[in-house]
Amino acid sequence: MIDKSHEYFPDQLGNEWVYQGTMVEGGMVQIKNENTRFTNVSKVIGTEILEGVKVTVFNDTNPGNQGPSDSYYFRDVAGIRYYGSKPGTTLERQLVP
Repeated sequence: MIDKSHEYFPDQLGNEWVYQGTMVEGGMVQIKNENTRFTNVSKVIGTEILEGVKVTVFNDTNPGNQGPSDSYYFRDVAGIRYYGSKPGTTLERQLVP
């Protein structure tokens, strides 16, 4: 259990983060390509009931350079659990029916 987890993962309505990333694919040798950079804004937009659990909804504008999605998280005394996203990442769409 992490004390004060809200300080490390603030999830109050309206909280927002902006980050930049770079997609790297392929083998060991990488060539820097400006076209692989992306920016994402992640914002807490509310709550929903998912699988009988009240989850916090984060709207992401461009996570992993794959377009917009909503992600779902649940916090309790044991920690923070990820409940997936819609429409989901390429990997999630392959794993989740």
